[in-house]
Amino acid sequence: GGVSYRYTLNPSQALPPFGGIVLGGTQTGPMGRLTLGVAYQLGSVSLTAGVEGMLHAFRYQNRWFSTQKINATYGVSFYF
Repeated sequence: GGVSYRYTLNPSQALPPFGGIVLGGTQTGPMGRLTLGVAYQLGSVSLTAGVEGMLHAFRYQNRWFSTQKINATYGVSFYF
C-alpha cells in the first residue's frame, strides 16, 4: 500500500505542468515514485506525457540494496 499526491500548476494554461509523488511499501521494502509532466485538455479528454523516476529499496542477507528506474510516461483520461 501507499499514499499519492498530484498537483497541477495553473490548470487554465494550454499545457499545464503537473507533478505527482507516490510513497509506499511492498513485501520486500519501501518504494517511491516521482512524476513530472504536462497535460493537454480536449473537451472531456485529457492527454498527458512526462517522465517518471522510481526507487525501490530491499534487504537481502542483512544488507540494503536499491534499484532505480527512469521512464517516459503517457496517458489518456476521460471525464464524464
